[in-house]
Amino acid sequence: MNRVFVTTSWDDGHALDLRVANLLKKYQLKGTFYVPKVFEGRLAEPDIALLSQEHEIGAHTINHKILTDLEISHAQMEIEESKTWLETVTRQEIISFCYPWGKYSDEIVSFVKDAGFSCARTVAGLSISKPANPWLMPTTLHVYPFPFRKRGQKAYHWRRLLQPVTRDFFALRKLHVPFYKMRSWVTLTKSVFDATLQQGDYFHLWGHSWEIELYGMWDDLEEIFRYIARRKECMYVNNSQVIKR
Repeated sequence: MNRVFVTTSWDDGHALDLRVANLLKKYQLKGTFYVPKVFEGRLAEPDIALLSQEHEIGAHTINHKILTDLEISHAQMEIEESKTWLETVTRQEIISFCYPWGKYSDEIVSFVKDAGFSCARTVAGLSISKPANPWLMPTTLHVYPFPFRKRGQKAYHWRRLLQPVTRDFFALRKLHVPFYKMRSWVTLTKSVFDATLQQGDYFHLWGHSWEIELYGMWDDLEEIFRYIARRKECMYVNNSQVIKR
């Protein structure tokens, strides 16, 4: 088996991130929490500082706007000022960035580099290979209902019911994930993790704590943390540590 980097990341800086952090600590896993300054239900600044003592804090702009929709000068400001703000809050250097909604352009990437970030995460999924470009860091799996799309814990999005599985089916089959493992998010995630141990060197789980609450996925998340934790063949790191190693 290969040596596998295992990392997690959590977007939007919601107050429920503290619950994620407690689960990470319980299973000795590491996370990077990407925090915008303006977001409904965001962590209070003292909680951000507290979180930074055990996990990495990354920037996620000031206002959580899609950067490619903004005027260039405004986009640059969102990137630079988010770094300055978080460094004031945490009293630490902030070197990781996440593009809101996963939207970026070559110019946006250049702004991120020039602002002094060492890496930037996208929302590209189903990658099990260590990132080739540190400013276009992909992920492996999103903590999100599968195979059916939901509106809440018990309500389904009927018009797009099969969207998760139809979108990812062929990519999952390339990873040799059996069809019967696609029956739930938990069985899917375990299968992709097992595939990573055999074929890859990078497993990156990401999500939003508010979404985990919305879809009632806390028990699922803990089951996965339990499954991926304490493996001899794995190195448990935050996002920027993947790039440094």
